[in-house]
Amino acid sequence: MGGTTFKVDDMVVHPAYGLCRIHGIDRKRFDGSSEDCYVLMIGHGGRQVEVTISFRQAEAVGIRFPVTSEEALRLIDILQGKDLTGGQMLLTTWEGVEQGLRSGDPFEAARILRQMAVANMGDWEELVEEPLLDNRRSKKGWAAAAVHRLASELAFAQQISVGVMKERFRQWLEGDRSRQGKSRSSK
Repeated sequence: MGGTTFKVDDMVVHPAYGLCRIHGIDRKRFDGSSEDCYVLMIGHGGRQVEVTISFRQAEAVGIRFPVTSEEALRLIDILQGKDLTGGQMLLTTWEGVEQGLRSGDPFEAARILRQMAVANMGDWEELVEEPLLDNRRSKKGWAAAAVHRLASELAFAQQISVGVMKERFRQWLEGDRSRQGKSRSSK
């Protein structure tokens, strides 16, 4: 395998599931051949799910280590609107938004969420709650899942609870709506 090798108890990020822990390494049979696999523990508290993924699949989907504390600060700057450098994407199609939010790139997801906030394209009170699992294919579902994945990863990097990080998300992203309202009412 040419990519990163993870070990048991490493925290990793799966592009679709978010922050996970390598619970084990196992050998499984797929289509008649044996492959080494990671056993991922997804979720926290009483809502944990075990998922098995081959080393090959893990590399293909882009499983990676979580962002560092320095990268987390850059992501927070993006979410607060202080740093929008690198890849100013226009929100022209929902397909592009979905692709960016599902890419696994936390910087791309943060930029898109920030632009959605500036364009007043989200009910952040609702989107910051648990992801809408029954609604994953909707615009709201993509954004809610991206908020949850990014908040979990940032909380891990900042060593705070996911609940505290989600409250910060709400403040950062809702802040644009309140500032827009004030500027409209002062005209």
